[in-house]
Amino acid sequence: MRIPVDILQEIDCKAAAVGISRNELLNQMILYALSNMEEPDNNTAN
Repeated sequence: MRIPVDILQEIDCKAAAVGISRNELLNQMILYALSNMEEPDNNTAN
């Protein structure tokens, strides 16, 4: 996974602020995104 340096620095700051590792924060963020994504509408007529 490639992440721009400025975003990685922000992730590291957020992780440090809440006292967890970068890995744990990324896992939490991914799980949150997956569970809050809208499902695609597969019933769209072409």
